[in-house]
Amino acid sequence: MKRTILSANVVIIVLLVLSSLINAGLGRKVQLLQRELQTYANKSSGANVIGMKLTDLNVKDIDGNPTKLDFTQTSTPTLIYVFRPTCGWCAKNLPNIKELDRALHSNGKARIIGVSLDDQGLKQYVQGAQLGFPVYRNVPDSDVVRLNIGGTPQTIMVSNATIVHNWQGAYSGDNLKDIQSTFGVKLPGLP
Repeated sequence: MKRTILSANVVIIVLLVLSSLINAGLGRKVQLLQRELQTYANKSSGANVIGMKLTDLNVKDIDGNPTKLDFTQTSTPTLIYVFRPTCGWCAKNLPNIKELDRALHSNGKARIIGVSLDDQGLKQYVQGAQLGFPVYRNVPDSDVVRLNIGGTPQTIMVSNATIVHNWQGAYSGDNLKDIQSTFGVKLPGLP
C-alpha cells in the first residue's frame, strides 16, 4: 500500500514538473507573440518615427559577428532596407531594391544596408538574390519597436543621424512614386 502511494506521488510530482515546464514554454511564446502583435499594431503610423534621432544600431553581420552600425560618421544618407527571407512581398520587391542600390551606388546619393528580421536561410537568400549591399541581422526587439518596424519590406532613410523617411511596404503606388522622386531614379515597380 505504501509503495502504491509512493508511486502515485512520484507520478503526480513528475506530471507537475512537466506541466510547469510546458507552461513556462507557453508563457515565453505568448510574450514573443505579444511583442510581435505590438510591432504590427504600431505599423499603421510609420510617420511617428520621422524626426527621431538614430545614432547607431547594434546588430550582427551575416556571419553572426556583433557590429555597430553608426549613422553619425557620414553625411551620405543611409537606407535601411528591412526584410525577411521568407517574405513574398520582399521577393517581389527585389528588382526595385537592386535597381535602387545600383542607381544610388553609381551616383553616391545614398547607401543601402539590409536588415533581416529572420536568420533562417538568410545566407542562401542573400547569395541567391545577389544583393550588392551589406546585410545584417538580429536587431534587438527594443529597436524593432522603437523604429516602428512592422511588416516587411520596410525602408527607413536616415540622414545626419535622423530618420527622414519611413516607407512601409513594397515599392508600388505612392511608395514607388515617392522613392523615385526622392532619389531621381526610375524603378521597375512590382511584377
